Amino acid sequence: MRKLAVFSVLVLALMATGVTPAHAAGPYCVHLTNFCDTVSIQTSGTNDYGLWDWTCDGVTLTPVIGVASSGLITAASLPNGLGYATNFTFNKGTHTFDLWGTEGTVLFPFQLGQPFSISAGACAFSGPKNGKPSLKGLQ
Repeated sequence: MRKLAVFSVLVLALMATGVTPAHAAGPYCVHLTNFCDTVSIQTSGTNDYGLWDWTCDGVTLTPVIGVASSGLITAASLPNGLGYATNFTFNKGTHTFDLWGTEGTVLFPFQLGQPFSISAGACAFSGPKNGKPSLKGLQ
C-alpha cells in the first residue's frame, strides 16, 4: 500500500509540472507554439540532452544539454551559424519558455514568456517549416 501511495504522489507531482509518466524520462518533443522549431529531449538523472531543429528543415539539428529541476528544464546550445550561444529555460508549470543568448560579452533575451507544448516521443524533424517563423530569424 505504501508503494502505491508513493507512486501516486510521484505521478501527481509529474502531472502538476506538465510532465506525464509517459514522457517523464523521454524521449519527448517540445513544440515552440509560435515558432516552427522543435526540441527533442531525453533525461538521464537530472541531466537533459537532445537535439534542437532551430532551422525547421529537419536536417540542421543542434545538440542541447541541460538540467531538469524544480519544474524547469534548462537547455543550452551553440547552434552552428547562429553566432550566439543560447540558453532555454522551459517552465513546465506555465508551459512558457525564455530564450537567452550571448556572443560572449553580453547576455540578452531572444524571446521571453513564449508558449510551448510537450508530446511523448522524439520529434519527427520532418521539415519544412509549418508556416511559422523559426528562431533562426533572430540572428
